Amino acid sequence: MLIQGSSLSNRTNMLVEHYVKLLNSGVSASRILVLTLNSFKKSLFINQVKEKLSGSLKTIYIENPRIHTFSGLAYNTLTEFWPCVQNSIQTGEPCLIPNLTGLEVSQFFFKQAVKEVGFKDYNSKVNLIHQLFRRYSLIVNNNLSEEDIKSRSAMLGESFAGDAKKAIDIYKKNTAQYRAFDYIRQVAVFSYLYQNTDCFKDVDYLIVDDADEITTAELDFLLYLKPSLKEIFIGYDRHGTSRMGFLNADENTVPRIEKFFSEEKIIDVDEKFSTAASIESLSFSRRLEMVEKALEKIIELINSGVSPSDICVITPVIDNSLKFSVAEKLNSKNINTQYFSGSEKLCSTPLVKMTLTLLNLSLGEMQDIYKIRSLISDMLKIPVKYCMNIVSMYKQSGELR
Repeated sequence: MLIQGSSLSNRTNMLVEHYVKLLNSGVSASRILVLTLNSFKKSLFINQVKEKLSGSLKTIYIENPRIHTFSGLAYNTLTEFWPCVQNSIQTGEPCLIPNLTGLEVSQFFFKQAVKEVGFKDYNSKVNLIHQLFRRYSLIVNNNLSEEDIKSRSAMLGESFAGDAKKAIDIYKKNTAQYRAFDYIRQVAVFSYLYQNTDCFKDVDYLIVDDADEITTAELDFLLYLKPSLKEIFIGYDRHGTSRMGFLNADENTVPRIEKFFSEEKIIDVDEKFSTAASIESLSFSRRLEMVEKALEKIIELINSGVSPSDICVITPVIDNSLKFSVAEKLNSKNINTQYFSGSEKLCSTPLVKMTLTLLNLSLGEMQDIYKIRSLISDMLKIPVKYCMNIVSMYKQSGELR
C-alpha cells in the first residue's frame, strides 16, 4: 500500500495504525521493519505506537522493535553481522567489533590519500578533501557502480576523475585495514552485507515513512526486500513538503517509487481544497512587475469605491524598493499606507503606539512627555520647534491645548 500525503496529513498516523494492527494480530515485532527519515521521527513513531498498544503488548513490543533510520539500520546491521565483514577483509589485524567512527578519522585517511596521489594541478588541499568526501558520499548514496561513475565523469568532462578514484580506493583500503567506518562507509558496507548474506530473511513486513526523501541506496534496498515481503506500507509526499527550496531531494524518487511498486494500491490522504472563483493566480518573471500589477489593482479598487482601509497586501519582504514603489504610486493620490511586520509586536508599530497614547489621554491618564512630543510631531505633523510650548503646558496642567 502506498500512502500519499503531506507531513500535516494523517499519513504517519495511518502507518502507525498498520503497525499496531500487525502487532495485535500476533505478528512478532522482529518481523516488521520500519524505516523513518531521522531520529526525531523515529522517536515520534515509537511514542505513537506505545500510546496505541494495549498494556500486555507493550512489554512484548519493547523487547525487539525494528524501527530505524536508514543510517541506524546500516550501523546496527554492520555491528550484528560483523563476522561476515571481518571474514571478507584480507588486510590488517582482525578485531571483535568494528570501529564505527566519526568523519575525523576518515578525514585523516583522505588527507593521507591526497598526499599519496599528489593532485599536482589542485592547489587547495583542504578544499580537495571536502570534494573527495562529497564525491564518495554521492557515490554511496546514489549506489553508483564503477561504470556509472565513469560515464558521469566523461559526461561532465572531469579532469581529475582518475586521481579521485585512486584517492578513494586508498581511503577505502585504509578504512578496511583499520576497521574504521564512518556513516558513509557503513552504508557502503551495508549494501554489501544485505546482498551477500541472509540478514533480512526474517523480515515479512515493511513500513517506510517520508519515502520521497530517501536516497537511491535506500530505494535499492527496498527493491531488494520487495520479493520476500508479505505486505508493504510506504508513506510519501508527492509534492515534497520539506524538500521544497534549498532542501530539494531527487525529484525522480516519487515517480520511481510509484513505478517500482505499481501493483500496490495508492491512497491519497491530502485534504482537498477548492480555489474560490474570486482568487486570481498570476505569474511574473520579475518582482517589480508583480509589485506594479498589485499597485494597479489597488488603485482600480479604490477608484471603484473600495475604502483603502479595507485593502491589505501581504508580502514576504518589506524593503526600500517596495516602499518606494508604493509611495510613487499612492502618495500622489493622497493615500496613506501603514506597514506591519510579522517579526514585530503590533504595539511596537509607531501608529499603534500613538493611537494607544491617544486612548490613554482620553481616559485622563498622564503620559510621558516624549510620547506626547512624538504624538504631536509624528501624528499631527507639527514641527518639533513648535511643540515645546504645547509640551510645557501639558507638564503644568496635564492637558493638551
